[in-house]
Amino acid sequence: MRRIEDLEAPNLLRHTYPAHQLPLVTFPEPPLEARVPPAAWCIDVTLSQGSPLLDTLDSAGMMDFYQILCRINGRGGLLKRMELKMRDDSNREVLTEMLRGFHRRETLVEPVVMFNPEPGSLSLIQGLQLREVGVSVPVSDRLLAWVAKVSRTQAVTRLFEQMDALLAEGVQIRLDLQDVTRSDINGFLLPLLERCLDRANQGVGLMPLKLRLCDSMGLGLPWAEAPLPRSVPRLINLLTRVFGFQPGQMEFQGHNDLGMALPNNMAAVMHGCSGVACSLGGIGERGGLTPLELMLVHLGGLYGHQSDLTLAQEGLSFLKNRQLEFSPRQPLWGADALKNHGVGAEAEAAADHPQEFWAPVDTEFLLNRLPR
Repeated sequence: MRRIEDLEAPNLLRHTYPAHQLPLVTFPEPPLEARVPPAAWCIDVTLSQGSPLLDTLDSAGMMDFYQILCRINGRGGLLKRMELKMRDDSNREVLTEMLRGFHRRETLVEPVVMFNPEPGSLSLIQGLQLREVGVSVPVSDRLLAWVAKVSRTQAVTRLFEQMDALLAEGVQIRLDLQDVTRSDINGFLLPLLERCLDRANQGVGLMPLKLRLCDSMGLGLPWAEAPLPRSVPRLINLLTRVFGFQPGQMEFQGHNDLGMALPNNMAAVMHGCSGVACSLGGIGERGGLTPLELMLVHLGGLYGHQSDLTLAQEGLSFLKNRQLEFSPRQPLWGADALKNHGVGAEAEAAADHPQEFWAPVDTEFLLNRLPR
């Protein structure tokens, strides 16, 4: 069993994240062979991570948003789950309604829950027969020392208490590894997961433990040649090699603080991770997350499945009506994303072949939008 040692001072990985400097980008590692899984899918986290939306949406609005996502998904299956954050009894009521439709096969997007370890929160999910619940797990010393204000061993004890309560409820546990791209791999991450797997295996008849790798500050890199913990491909490869995690047991959630959210999500898929967490329009804290609508475009191209992207505009309009703003140049769906300024021969070519010349895809057929 790997040891967990409490440190006198947090390990802030200054060799990679030096104080008062930009994070270092180096390429000392050899390449890795791609391991594209046989299937991959999106998990919409708009209603759990989209903090600008959470305080303005009532139960009816949450249900409306869920129905929009189900229509976008259609029969393509690229949007597999939608995550909610349980905060009060009204959230429980809307989740119950969503689950009822899913279990009756009226909808194909499964509602899952992000567990809030506050007192009384367990009662909000008891009896719902949820198949999956996510538990937020800080794995960097930055979060442990400065936010949670606990030692490494205290964090493990606290996590085991949460896991035991959920195991008793009979749900599949998903560990949301927060700030994983700033974690001490050998000093904390690997020994923590080793203990969690042992704990989960004590439950009889439960599904295997799942992980969500959360690049909480957008510091991950999509290149296998970069070192751990920043390299998303190397993180996926490490967990597969050391613990035998399969693609369906792993998810990745990329933040866009440094513009790498979408490339990192794709890198995760290309190296053996089936689930990618996204939000519609990319809404979320600070720079936001990977936009769900763009991830569906790329997964559709990779796997040949088609979502109903014409309805993405309906979802974005739903958010805009709740005072959320999007860049007019947001790819494909922004107000000016298909606006061109060609003159002369370019204008003539565009007039004859607008979809071939002025847009990266057939936006009229796929998005119900015309270039102009």
